[in-house]
Amino acid sequence: QLEGEASCGLLCERLRLDSASAIAHFGRDFYAGEPGLTVNEFGKGKAYYLATDLRGEALEQLLFEVCARANARPLIENLPRGVE
Repeated sequence: QLEGEASCGLLCERLRLDSASAIAHFGRDFYAGEPGLTVNEFGKGKAYYLATDLRGEALEQLLFEVCARANARPLIENLPRGVE
């Protein structure tokens, strides 16, 4: 379950949602209240869109959660931290 706040910067996009749903919103400054992370369902799949560059552990937590929801597992277990 994604919870809490995370730092982001450099790139932030303003999104207009048609069929997607917002999962997370920007918390302050010019973008406050606008969607920062969305999900759009199509058929049996889901597409996630991140409108900024999450930093550090926040990005790691997001990717872990998306992979867990998709039941995706690594091909090689126990890789060192930072190896993609």
